[in-house]
Amino acid sequence: MTPAHAELNWPKPSSSGQEAAQAYIERVNTQLTIQKARKINSLFECYPSFASLGITDSDNAETPEQTELILTMASGSLDKLELHTADLEAFPVLAAACIQAAAGDSLTMQEALKDPAAYLKRVKADSTDSFADNVMEEKGDTLRAYYAYAPNPYHDGVPWITLTLIFPRESGTATLSVTPVPDTQEVTRRISNDDGDPDWVGYYQPLGEEPHLEIFTTPTPEPDSAVYGY
Repeated sequence: MTPAHAELNWPKPSSSGQEAAQAYIERVNTQLTIQKARKINSLFECYPSFASLGITDSDNAETPEQTELILTMASGSLDKLELHTADLEAFPVLAAACIQAAAGDSLTMQEALKDPAAYLKRVKADSTDSFADNVMEEKGDTLRAYYAYAPNPYHDGVPWITLTLIFPRESGTATLSVTPVPDTQEVTRRISNDDGDPDWVGYYQPLGEEPHLEIFTTPTPEPDSAVYGY
């Protein structure tokens, strides 16, 4: 059995965005309870277009600890969720609960768990290698998920992993679009020669030993510029 938690101190909703945020976090906590995981138990800030919450050792703490969730709802509905946590082992279930709560019936908890677990596996394979998906902030027709990892972002030796969810526009669906986990193995590609012979095979190795970029420096501004001396 998981320990009982006090209710979050939500303010009286003054916007549809706040109502959506409260309902969403309740769905996340329902999934976390089912999974016997720690629930979101602290609300740090809540405004009509922004909310900050976390998982803390004591209920209704005032400041974030190892896990923080930031919700933005400037459009009057949920726009973006950023989940940041230094609790790497807890990340897959927590991220999956956030994803499933957003996707609803279109995704089971086990399906939602697949990608966060794969990203944690990637982190464990090389915990010194940082990565970050390129997040597209604009809302689209589907729910989108992005991941990032930094081994020492605050120079205290603590690694952090991040899930960013971009919620779909009102006319969209909760179907999840996720950035695929990159293949960390050596990449080769089949290419044709200059004559277009499809039977000719060359191999492209993006991390090969040959130099790929040469940089030639010149003074800027140019010597004949009126401001060159400055």
